[in-house]
Amino acid sequence: MTHKNLKTTTPSNIACATATYRSLALEEFAAEINAGLSLALYHLAAVPGIATTLQSTGHLAERPELRVDEVSRLLVTLLLHGFDEAGSRAAIRVMNRVHREFEVPNDHYLYALSLFVVVPTRYIDSTGSRTLSTDERKAVASFYAELGRLMGVKDIPQTYAAFEEYCDVYERRHVRTSPAGRELAAAIRSFHDARLFGNLLDKASPAVHAAITVASGTMSEERAPSRCPFGYTSPRYVEAVSSKVVK
Repeated sequence: MTHKNLKTTTPSNIACATATYRSLALEEFAAEINAGLSLALYHLAAVPGIATTLQSTGHLAERPELRVDEVSRLLVTLLLHGFDEAGSRAAIRVMNRVHREFEVPNDHYLYALSLFVVVPTRYIDSTGSRTLSTDERKAVASFYAELGRLMGVKDIPQTYAAFEEYCDVYERRHVRTSPAGRELAAAIRSFHDARLFGNLLDKASPAVHAAITVASGTMSEERAPSRCPFGYTSPRYVEAVSSKVVK
């Protein structure tokens, strides 16, 4: 499946999309989007090629808190200041320089972008006080499409529906268990236990740990009620169970 890159979007449209996403991510649905972006890490671990790359670099497997902080700072900078501010451009250049150290296939970038668009949106739809509107979905897609464009990603989907289709098709084709995926998911889980969920784990620990155990591929099929054909947990099951974190 191939998508044409977005045409250069006018600054006013990007500014409007960024403002809409800023309101969602930093205000109305801050907890849901934070949880959704965190769950996206498990989706990355579910793709053997991506898990192997991340494990080999050591950026996420050995220091997950550092990698998460880097991405978080970039996103917050872009949300607060937009794409054209000097600090935002500098942050993107740093991110690009880090990625250029490794040979990362374009489809890995596309999948990661699609996860950032789709997983938090689905999480809001299933756990939030309301679902996102069509215009809000468009804004989220436009924000990450612009980020991808500035990172040099090719064939970026043009709409939320296209991002969603790319994500679902990619997972049907590539998601399965792997040793690298299990190790990466275990590292992510340790990070979540230590910092991300904090004291929320005290009241939601069984549900959260069940979800993350399934996500890491260590739960038996008998105990995992929903698994994809490749042997890895259905991401929707993980999201549904771990929704107890923000309830």
